[in-house]
Amino acid sequence: MTIEVPLVRGCTLPVVDGDCARAWMTAVHGAAREARLQVEGTSRPPTVGRNYYAVELSGLLELRLNVTLRLVAAVYDAGSRLDAEFRKVPGAGVFAAAGFAVAGVAELEGGFEQADLAKLTALERSDIAYHGVWRLGDVVFNWFD
Repeated sequence: MTIEVPLVRGCTLPVVDGDCARAWMTAVHGAAREARLQVEGTSRPPTVGRNYYAVELSGLLELRLNVTLRLVAAVYDAGSRLDAEFRKVPGAGVFAAAGFAVAGVAELEGGFEQADLAKLTALERSDIAYHGVWRLGDVVFNWFD
């Protein structure tokens, strides 16, 4: 199966980009209004153990942003679970209009082929193998340290 999420060098690494994060949060607020959800707190930037920005919506969903891919996803009640279930992104059109890609649930929950990892660095491929990641969503929204 050919994946639609383009895995590129650096997409598994924590990248902080204030301009991108501000644009994303503007879209988050617009999407939340459209879906009649509430943004809870501020966004949490990527750090050791998390390569994505995250923000909570109404205590039900966590929205995530992979800066390198400008890719948005949603997970259900992530808490501290590493295998959080990916969900449909509310207000997806708002993110698309702001220049972000919106990840599909089936693709994020699905697997990937080794050929899909070809553009990643050797270190990134090594992290994926070490952590035993098999879902595409766990490659692009990961907890690698």
